[in-house]
Amino acid sequence: MYKLVNNEEMSQQFYQIKDACWKEQGFEIEHNERSEKYLMLVDSDTAGGTCEITPYEKMRDESKQLFKKAIDTYPAIFEVDGFAILPEYRGKLTPVIMEVAMDYGERHQMTHCVSLTSEEVFYLLKNKLNLIVEMTSEPFMYKGGKVIPTLIDVAHVYQNKQSERYRDKWIPEPVKAK
Repeated sequence: MYKLVNNEEMSQQFYQIKDACWKEQGFEIEHNERSEKYLMLVDSDTAGGTCEITPYEKMRDESKQLFKKAIDTYPAIFEVDGFAILPEYRGKLTPVIMEVAMDYGERHQMTHCVSLTSEEVFYLLKNKLNLIVEMTSEPFMYKGGKVIPTLIDVAHVYQNKQSERYRDKWIPEPVKAK
């Protein structure tokens, strides 16, 4: 489950989780005011993670340049950023972040998303969640950690929700808190 951040209390909770996780990882803290922010829910009352989604038009110039080849190839694109999961919920909420991305892509008819992921998250997306992911360039150091510029085919997921490839692996029943 997830919720769109739509009030000051939720915004404070969002930044509390994100900032704590990023500090733990040694990342430089940044706040993106152009993105839609989401809380990943452990249950109806408990948030355990965050993610931000930014459509191409609102992406920072730095992101547009980094993912230029992907953007030129797949013009219906958005960025997933600002994801953070509290230590006690890691492994449990990563599929929820992908559910948000898949839902966003389907709702806005966007086919791909880009993101800077850790090696661990890249291989989780590729091998455990069975997503079609591509490394768009070589890994590099960014804001205190090694990241992989990643392209994810979200259209393949939302167009094939019922396929064994996704349904049996991680796509939950369509229940969302909004």
